[in-house]
Amino acid sequence: EAISKGGLDVAKMREEYLKRRNYISSRFNEIGLRCLVPEGAFYVFPDVSSTGLSSREFALGLLENHKVAVVPGEAFGESGLGHIRCSYATSIENIKESMKRIETFVKNL
Repeated sequence: EAISKGGLDVAKMREEYLKRRNYISSRFNEIGLRCLVPEGAFYVFPDVSSTGLSSREFALGLLENHKVAVVPGEAFGESGLGHIRCSYATSIENIKESMKRIETFVKNL
């Protein structure tokens, strides 16, 4: 049933994920954390090295001070150093609130 009649739902979800992806990546760039637009998964991998914190320090500080959970890039190997991994597989409202909190965190460093 989903394969034969689910095309409209798939198109709507794809559009929603593109909206989320574009929003989160542009917000990170506005905040000053360089973030490329991903072409595959539902994660972004912004560079937080400009803050002077390691990815682990950034992730822990963000969680402790603003209740936003991200994954330190170092969890993905040496090439992840200085980055954090953020999922956009949540509502746009949650993403917007998280980005406000991340911006506040970065401004207060």
